[in-house]
Amino acid sequence: MPYRALLRLEPCAGKLACTVLRGLGAGNCSRLLDYNRVCRSDDITRIGCWDHARRKFVEASKAAPAKKKTSQSGKVSKADVAIGKIRKLYAIEDKIKDFDDEQKAQKRQQLSQPLLAELKAWLEKNISRVPRDSLTHKAIYYTLNQWDYLSGYCEDGKLRISNALAENAIRPFAVGRRNWLCSDTPRGARASATCYSLVETALCRMRHSADYAGRRTMPNRSISRLYLSEFAH
Repeated sequence: MPYRALLRLEPCAGKLACTVLRGLGAGNCSRLLDYNRVCRSDDITRIGCWDHARRKFVEASKAAPAKKKTSQSGKVSKADVAIGKIRKLYAIEDKIKDFDDEQKAQKRQQLSQPLLAELKAWLEKNISRVPRDSLTHKAIYYTLNQWDYLSGYCEDGKLRISNALAENAIRPFAVGRRNWLCSDTPRGARASATCYSLVETALCRMRHSADYAGRRTMPNRSISRLYLSEFAH
């Protein structure tokens, strides 16, 4: 399947979510309500992102006073304990990154699932031991509330522990979004999105150049027609 990137102007997030996710089967996405709605209506398995969960514990750790991070007895804060447990999950992913999908699923069942069970039990035990208005409590509550989504990646080797790859891919574009606030009109925004789509598709296919070693056209005709159709609106 050709690697493609399509940026488009869409005022309604729900409509865009329907377009992007329909027929996907399973995928990492945020907790945005529009994504949840589409996943339910189209029988899509939503997979959570451990980067988001870990980030909340990192924020809690940074916000804690230095004297509370490590007590006199040498015990670290609960936020740091959680970060350490989550780090073990990522360490497993790093070890199996070159495995095929079937091997990844097997290793996750063998190695990750026990760690997930241990982490969940620890979270359930400690949520009542931290102040309800603290960042640590919010991090624990978020993780437990999203648990089925966060642990779902273990069921299929094709799935990932986080959507970091997608976020990293769009970061250069997102960081510069202030530069194109001067699009003035929806038509100008669509034209900009079309140009960026062509550039991002070219970059994407360069990163996967081995798949296109025998091809002489980039992008292909179908995607070119799709880009050109954006100008017509």
